[in-house]
Amino acid sequence: MRDVAAHLTLRQTGLLDGLRQLLRSPGGMNRVIRRSAVLRASTPTGQMVAEIRGMVGSRRHNVGVTCRETLIDQALAYMRQVLTGLTPAAVTTRS
Repeated sequence: MRDVAAHLTLRQTGLLDGLRQLLRSPGGMNRVIRRSAVLRASTPTGQMVAEIRGMVGSRRHNVGVTCRETLIDQALAYMRQVLTGLTPAAVTTRS
């Protein structure tokens, strides 16, 4: 679960940090993202929560990704929820 929360904080990664991570994790973008999330998962919980909360309202997106890809990802996630019977209300109350 910490990897997932850490993955959310990667959106705030700048270009230089992203390039550093790319050089440290050869083998494709999925490997870079996975390794970066695993490394960032060691961040203290309070700091990770603060970073996620700090992103609320931010229009910043990942390097190489536009707002269109983000919107498509959200639409696909919603469609998956609908097709599997998970309504947004069920998703928020499942914890």
